[in-house]
Amino acid sequence: PPPAPPPAPPADTPMPPAEQLRPMTTRDVDAEAVSALGSSRHQKRRQSRKSFARAVLHPRSPCEIAARAGVGVDSKTALHDLVGSGSGAVQFRVVDADGRVRAQLAADGSLTSASGSLLAYIERDGTVGSAALEYLGEVTPPGAANGVGYVTDGEDALVAEVDYGRAALRSAQGSTVAELRKDGEVLGHRGSHCGRLEGFSYGMLQQAAAYIALIDPDFVQGK
Repeated sequence: PPPAPPPAPPADTPMPPAEQLRPMTTRDVDAEAVSALGSSRHQKRRQSRKSFARAVLHPRSPCEIAARAGVGVDSKTALHDLVGSGSGAVQFRVVDADGRVRAQLAADGSLTSASGSLLAYIERDGTVGSAALEYLGEVTPPGAANGVGYVTDGEDALVAEVDYGRAALRSAQGSTVAELRKDGEVLGHRGSHCGRLEGFSYGMLQQAAAYIALIDPDFVQGK
C-alpha cells in the first residue's frame, strides 16, 4: 500500500499572511572592499602597541626644587640642601673595564652619556623610552612564583629575562648575559669583568637590566 500522507497541522495553527513572506535577495561583495577592511583592522592591531610617557617623580628645575621645600625657607638654603636629592642625583654610573664612564642614570630616570647628552629614559616601573620619547621596551618586576622578570622590546618581543634572586640577566634562549655583584661589578657571559655600576644596589636591578638589555648591550657583548 502507498505510504500514509503526513498529518495535517492543527486547525488552530496560524499561517503567516502572504504579504509577510519576503523573498531572499543576494548581492555580490566587492573583494577589494573586504580586503581593505581586513587591512584596516590589521593596521589598528599593529598600532595598538604600548606608548611611552614620562612619569617624573622629582622636581626637575632649581625653581621647582626650591618650591617643593616649602614657603618660608630661604631659596639658597633649599637649593643647597635639596639639589643633591633632586632630579640630578645619580643613581648609578656605568664605568667600563678600562675605567671610562659610559653613562649615568639620574634619579628622575634620565640616562645621559659621559659628555652629558641625553640617551634615554628608564622609569622606576621598568619602562624605557628613547630621548625622543619613543617606547623601547620594559623590564617587569620579579614574579611571585619564580622571582623572574622579563625584558621585552618595543615590539613586545622577548629579549631577555632577569633572575632577581641571582642578580643575573639571561638571553631569551636561556644563556647568561650578565651577572651583577653587590659592589656593582658586572660580569659577562664568560665571567669576565665588563665594568662596574658605581652606586648600584640590588634595588636598582630592574633599571640596570633595562640599561644592559635595551640600551647598551655592547657593554657586555662578547665578554
